[in-house]
Amino acid sequence: MPDAADPPAGGDISRRKAVEPMTSRPIAVAPDTRPAMYEAMCRAVAAGGGCLVEPADAEGLVWADPARVDSFPEVVADARNLEWIQLPYAGIEPFAHHLDDRWTWTCGKGVYAPAVAETALGMILPGPPRGPAPSGGCWPVAGAPSWVAAVSRNTFYLCWHRLAVM
Repeated sequence: MPDAADPPAGGDISRRKAVEPMTSRPIAVAPDTRPAMYEAMCRAVAAGGGCLVEPADAEGLVWADPARVDSFPEVVADARNLEWIQLPYAGIEPFAHHLDDRWTWTCGKGVYAPAVAETALGMILPGPPRGPAPSGGCWPVAGAPSWVAAVSRNTFYLCWHRLAVM
């Protein structure tokens, strides 16, 4: 089998790029308070070529429990080499008071966008329900696009007359 640095068969040797071996980065997954999520994230780090280490020795940290933001300061207290933190979910609001320039922060923002867009489009395309509209010309729907009015915590009304104005 040819070496990765060898030029392709019949290829122009002057176009060959140097290939440096990939080094394994020390990555921590914490906290371990949700065992199934923690173990899945550890497997993903290992499968991606990362070297699993404790947070104190890590360059990267994958946060494994969105409900345990309170333990974040303790987890990173001794992490002197930490450069990057991954929040593996879209909502980072619970971490807002921890965000600063010491580290590079990444998250899952946008990963749900296609599914949400497809759902919203699927709700809009059929048009308004048939039959007489309730007062105000609005029908209850399960979603909450920007042109709906919140009636209660779980009920929103899609106002077709507002949609037509947009």
